[in-house]
Amino acid sequence: MSEDFSSTLHIAEGGFRPRPELLDAYIKRHEQFMPHAVAQAGFRETYGGPIAGTSWWLFFAKFDTLEAMEDWQRDREHIKVQDEAREKWWTAYYIRKGRILADNETVTGTILNETMLLRDTPFSDAESDQVTAALSGIASFGILPYEALKNEHIHTPYVFTQVAGIVPQQARVHYVLLSSWASTTDCQQWQQSAGYETLCGLGSVQSTCYQIIPERKPRMGLHPDRMQREWIAEE
Repeated sequence: MSEDFSSTLHIAEGGFRPRPELLDAYIKRHEQFMPHAVAQAGFRETYGGPIAGTSWWLFFAKFDTLEAMEDWQRDREHIKVQDEAREKWWTAYYIRKGRILADNETVTGTILNETMLLRDTPFSDAESDQVTAALSGIASFGILPYEALKNEHIHTPYVFTQVAGIVPQQARVHYVLLSSWASTTDCQQWQQSAGYETLCGLGSVQSTCYQIIPERKPRMGLHPDRMQREWIAEE
């Protein structure tokens, strides 16, 4: 009998490709909508930002339970703004779900590690160089290439970006590193590395692992394995 983890914290992790000429208008619409999202029962946190070197923007949302997340997916105003995004603001998106892992859990599958760096100021040029050097060896630890659309990888095997907006805000500046792994063991080896230690020296660090999980119900754009859903505009 499988365990039921539906009452633990769950996430939605994904990205969208905005129409550049409408980005400012979309951001304004997003800011207008945010109070409604934050008021959703079970809401925990949300953030986003551009994925450097790509046309994608990252988004991340956290809810107390899987049920709270699914209730949010059915919210009438949320559905309305999603329809607007497909009709007007975006040219593509991808979404995956995950559940938080306990510190002592050892699992395989697709493991998403979220490492958040909290700072008072943005990185200096020298600090940015330190980050680049610290991440240069991450592939040797077995990181999985970071996928946007299914089978479409971005130019780095990870996402590292300064968060453009986060609710609730914990520091003046937030950076996030997202990396995917085939097991918690591989991820732990990276976290014991000199490169990871360098990152930890650049801010206050919060690191969390999630297991990417299949959708429980049919959804638009859901892949046959139910691990990701996506949409691409017909141009």
